[in-house]
Amino acid sequence: EFKTTNIDEVAVEIEQVFANNLVYFLTSGYGDQRGYYGRSGPLGRSLLVKDKVIEGTKNEPRLTTVDVKGIVGDSAKGIFQIAVKDKGQRWISDSRYAMITDIGISARLSEDYLMVWANSLATAEPVRGATVTLISRNNQPLVTGRTDGRGIAVFENIKTKLTGFEPFVITVSAADDLA
Repeated sequence: EFKTTNIDEVAVEIEQVFANNLVYFLTSGYGDQRGYYGRSGPLGRSLLVKDKVIEGTKNEPRLTTVDVKGIVGDSAKGIFQIAVKDKGQRWISDSRYAMITDIGISARLSEDYLMVWANSLATAEPVRGATVTLISRNNQPLVTGRTDGRGIAVFENIKTKLTGFEPFVITVSAADDLA
């Protein structure tokens, strides 16, 4: 949802962020700068660029909702950036991130142990056989494994694998889904 005042027309832009670019996307500030510098950056692919007329009264805030799932369809999963820019003055902009997924993730990291539990958000059933990856802040996969029949992946004795690295993000992927 975006709030605008005295803007009659906006350009709506949706970009999907590729999974291998998530760490850079989340750490670089790229997502914050994208609203000004433009679309189709090197971190993903542009899915939509569309003009939208904003109806409303002058000097009154107007709320506009962008239905990302309705635009990208049921088959697209992952991380998306949605930007809305004033049609005439593109530097007046705002952006949001959205994740479309059916995978819920819970994790516990202790000094020498990581447990990740993945379940379906729709059914609460375990996500079996999903690939779990712990990635460092400098985009290095630290540990990778698969969930068992309970939707759980356990990584023991990982202290040495984390030496010199800062754990940053956990990804879980199953079939065409990513969280």
